[in-house]
Amino acid sequence: DGEAAYTEHCAGCHETGMLGAPREGQPQEWEGRSDLWQAVLMEHAKSGYFEMPARGGKTDLPDEVVAAAAEYMLEMTFPDRPQDCTTSKPLWSVGYLRLDAVLEKQK
Repeated sequence: DGEAAYTEHCAGCHETGMLGAPREGQPQEWEGRSDLWQAVLMEHAKSGYFEMPARGGKTDLPDEVVAAAAEYMLEMTFPDRPQDCTTSKPLWSVGYLRLDAVLEKQK
């Protein structure tokens, strides 16, 4: 469940903007980020990005949980934004997609 994963592992920073984290539901704070929303966010959530620790600081958090939380955050912030891939299913439901695989698919 994306909402539960987000609440447990991400909301502490992304609801308050701690350490410069863009806040969920605040699209203006996400301006200037990549157009490959899901793929890039999934990779950042998994590997860490600037002050954000990988996997919310929980190194054993499964890819599926990380992806569900990240996707939930994007859906709440940009509910009308199209998916990055050709499926209408969320990325976490079809398996975790690595950034390099998504970029290769776009060539």
